[in-house]
Amino acid sequence: DAEESLETAIDLAEDSQNESALMIIYNNSGIYYKERQKYKKSIRYFEKGIKLLRIYQDDLMEAKFLHNMAGSYGRLGDNDRALDFLYKAQKLYKKLELSLGNSYGEIGIRYKDINKYEEAITSFNRAIRTFKSEGKSFNVARTLIMQSDIYNSIGEFHKSIKVLDDAVLIAEDFHDELMDGRIMSSYAMVYHHQKQY
Repeated sequence: DAEESLETAIDLAEDSQNESALMIIYNNSGIYYKERQKYKKSIRYFEKGIKLLRIYQDDLMEAKFLHNMAGSYGRLGDNDRALDFLYKAQKLYKKLELSLGNSYGEIGIRYKDINKYEEAITSFNRAIRTFKSEGKSFNVARTLIMQSDIYNSIGEFHKSIKVLDDAVLIAEDFHDELMDGRIMSSYAMVYHHQKQY
């Protein structure tokens, strides 16, 4: 099974003292456990990888560990720590001149979770601009939907409808039924909040 394979890969990398392989395996293990909702276990693997980075400097791997670990902390409800890791990762992404779209999106989610809606909207707008410049229509539509959720939360339903209308237009580029369903369910939430049954 998957967990046995990960443990075998870790044992082999540790035995061979191949630190670069071990960092990748720790990151993949952390992601695996995060997706299995075993957040504390995922954090342990990310932390092991970060310890290796003290010896073997790799800015890209450090940014990945920080970004991924932030997701685990966010799901545990520790949004302050998650934001701290996200901003550290973002600094490294900037230094490496890599895309910041996912970073801005994740920061927006964390602010949304702590009801800092203005900061969330600002981060989502940055993510949208970045994704548009990169031609990532799916990510633009997904971010617009998250933004509409915020507008629903603060009662700005006209803005929610506008960003959903934008998401519909963008979603025409890639025809994804799940995305279409998510957009339609978001419209339903707007109408529900406005008591338009």
